[in-house]
Amino acid sequence: MLELLLLFILKILDSGISVAKTLLLIRNKDFASSMCMAISQFLYLTILVKIAKNDTTLGILVVCLGAFVGSYIPKFIIRKTDKDKTWVYEILPQSTQQSQEIADILRNNELEVFTIKGYNFDMDKILTIKAFSNNKEESNLIENLIPRGVSFHVIEIKKQLNLY
Repeated sequence: MLELLLLFILKILDSGISVAKTLLLIRNKDFASSMCMAISQFLYLTILVKIAKNDTTLGILVVCLGAFVGSYIPKFIIRKTDKDKTWVYEILPQSTQQSQEIADILRNNELEVFTIKGYNFDMDKILTIKAFSNNKEESNLIENLIPRGVSFHVIEIKKQLNLY
């Protein structure tokens, strides 16, 4: 039983390191990717030797389960810790004057902002404002600078490799 647990742990490590190797390679981290490849090969060969000695279907199933868990965990961790996100605030003021005032306030706070000509619900010409936030502090600043009663919504954009 201890042998099967060891196989499971080794395969989780092997698969996890192999997935990390691929992600590092995609992000142009060549040295780290090569190190992961070498470690993964060592673990893989160790597993092969142990499975050959064990020679049971249960051992093979345990290795397959370890491969599943080991390939899922790195992607889950990367999704939860990835900082490559931008939040786009689309702000819909009531008038052109209010649009210009809000855009100027956001720009004076060194936020990335651009405006688009549009119309409000009464078909009056306004400037729709798009403000960009790269972190929670900028998001809080934007939300505090938007006057009460002004409609806005937020879109999250992930700038990462699609791992789904």
